[in-house]
Amino acid sequence: MWNSFKLTQTVFTKELKRIIISPMFYILLMIWIFITGFITFNTFEDYGYLTFKSYFQTAPYLLLFMTAALTSGQLNESKLNLDLNTILPLGNLELVFAKYLTDLVVVIVLIALGLTIPLSVEIAGWAQIDTGSLFAANCGLFLLGSVLIALGLAVSVIFRSQSAAFLVTLATAFIFWVPSLLISIIPPSIREIFLYFSFLFHQNQFAKGLVPLQGLVFFLTFTALFIYGAVFLLEKRKYQAGLPKDKLMWPLIALMSFVFVNLFAYRIEKRIDFTAGQIHSLSSSSKKIISQLPQDIKINFFVSADLPLKFKPYSKEVIRLLRKYETDSAKIKVEVLHPDKSSRARKLASNYQIGKIEVGSKTTAKTRLNRIFFGIAVVKGEKVEVLPEVISYLYDNRDNSASLEYELTLRLKRISYPARKIILSSGHEEFSDPLYPQKNSGFKFMIERLQEFKFELVDLEKKDISPKTDLLMIAGPKAEFSAEAQERIKKFITSGRPVLFALDGMKFKWDKVVKGAPLHWIPNKTGLNKLLQEYGIRLNHDMVLSFKAPKIPVKKHKIMTYPLMPEIMVNRKLRIFPFTLSSLDLDKTKRSRFKKILKTDPGAWRHADVYEENHDWPTTKDRGPFNTGVFYRDSKQNVRFFIIGDSDLFRDRNIDAVNTHIIFLRHMLNLLLGDDQLGKLSFKGISLVRLDFNNKIKPDLLKMYFIGTGLALIFFIGLCVNLIRRKRFYRKKTMKGK
Repeated sequence: MWNSFKLTQTVFTKELKRIIISPMFYILLMIWIFITGFITFNTFEDYGYLTFKSYFQTAPYLLLFMTAALTSGQLNESKLNLDLNTILPLGNLELVFAKYLTDLVVVIVLIALGLTIPLSVEIAGWAQIDTGSLFAANCGLFLLGSVLIALGLAVSVIFRSQSAAFLVTLATAFIFWVPSLLISIIPPSIREIFLYFSFLFHQNQFAKGLVPLQGLVFFLTFTALFIYGAVFLLEKRKYQAGLPKDKLMWPLIALMSFVFVNLFAYRIEKRIDFTAGQIHSLSSSSKKIISQLPQDIKINFFVSADLPLKFKPYSKEVIRLLRKYETDSAKIKVEVLHPDKSSRARKLASNYQIGKIEVGSKTTAKTRLNRIFFGIAVVKGEKVEVLPEVISYLYDNRDNSASLEYELTLRLKRISYPARKIILSSGHEEFSDPLYPQKNSGFKFMIERLQEFKFELVDLEKKDISPKTDLLMIAGPKAEFSAEAQERIKKFITSGRPVLFALDGMKFKWDKVVKGAPLHWIPNKTGLNKLLQEYGIRLNHDMVLSFKAPKIPVKKHKIMTYPLMPEIMVNRKLRIFPFTLSSLDLDKTKRSRFKKILKTDPGAWRHADVYEENHDWPTTKDRGPFNTGVFYRDSKQNVRFFIIGDSDLFRDRNIDAVNTHIIFLRHMLNLLLGDDQLGKLSFKGISLVRLDFNNKIKPDLLKMYFIGTGLALIFFIGLCVNLIRRKRFYRKKTMKGK
């Protein structure tokens, strides 16, 4: 045994030296760093998000071609006859394993080179990397590289021609590469099993930040099978008249073992979640909430039995999540129902107003529209909370991770506990909106969507605030508060209850828009600055603009950046777009009480006291970053409130158009009410982290530096290695001549 190990080590060392001095090795490294670096940094620059999706979509294809190039011809007969390995007492297993380890080192080097991309992002200060997700995704690449090497070695035994071995390796890998191309001709009953034998299917699971047992077993058993195949084919060469019967039994046993182990793993859906926020696992916040449920709750998942193949993984994800809820709480019971197969399920779905939704699915031939059930009903007695289109919480076009856990936990809590009471200030022209008189309902959509809260309109000029009120919200007043109304607000604040201020420093000058006339804003004097200044805060009468803003259509086939909606980063995962935003002045002596400050980007500018819309967007010398929102908390005085210099965030015309605004509002309300569990959970489903390029190395510069330096360094190392090799070669030649 020890002798076998030493021989394997000897061949491995020799083969590794051969690889290192080979120019092809350095060419592969340069191709890898150029293609992956170019594509990944372009994605960063185009989207502005931290996403390695493009990298992990490109890397498997590069691995396929590179491993095929590495392994082709390594074990062909003509080469082995000339190889020094043949003079050693080396078995076929040791020979194949040594070659396999040598090529695996190359794969490890390639993956290590790929890790320099997130390292560059971290050094540049653009974002904080999720190392857990990166580890899992690279584990998938490593295992994929491993199985491709084993496949290439097995094929190289058969063919004497290196070109033939390369092409056949690619063709064989392709059979396991995209089996979805053949799905349309496969019987529905075995489609899932057929998909299981796809390299990319398992690689995609790792790319999500998961290490699934199925994927581990699949890649490891395939690697072992191909290595055994290479050994068996080498062994077969010894027998010109054919293999003895006792030798033929072992390949059959190996194949049966491979099938048995994979069928066993197929039924076990165990996996480890390596993502930083445990995106694919039930969070501690959810576990705490469901452990305290006062009454039994039933969750019904209505899903079509015959789903298109594309949506079956989503169905499994939902069922897996629901089972976690059921496991972690004795109060929750889960039932999966198929309305297209059961009349009882169909009747229940109708009662809960869960109908079929339209989804598209593509095949090789055409795109077809399917109508499927995919909804959830959370039931407690007579109360029902419904998610009719669960699919929308599982994925979207921006590749966000699932937010289904938040939606479920929110509804479980909402159905179990009475709604918190929020007073919404009225009587100060809060609901008037001259810019959009056709949508002059003010905050109707906000009230409808935040069903976990009970809103009540109160005119603070006429009525005191009820002591049963949990939170006071003052949004968009355009008339001045009297001293009496301000006293009511102050009394509410000092009683230890929270307030949310959404105040506009400027207001529209006229009662309605005049067609053809530019929009005009003037100072909005509500009298609340006197109250706010007691806490070191002053709302300015100004208009903050920024070119870091969304693009909107202005004419047919024409769009423009709209600086009146500056982008504000709440955190790296959430951004909001206020309309006609005003800045805040903060007293530095009270900085310790400002727990969270929202700021504009440094390139923002502002116009003070008066502003007239001008599509040339003239800038001023007064530049950002400006303070635009602050969360104030004084633990000693038991005072807490949040203020932002805009109310349009929460108006109907804005909150319905930008989904992140309702997430932001719900987060702030939960934070003010001390509900930290839901506050943290609200960001769990948002996996895309915004890159911070402000005052940092620009994307195009870092891309050029990364690719240029990488290529130059690899070229230099390769040149030095080959110069040293040549020098030693000539030295030996000279010594032999002497």
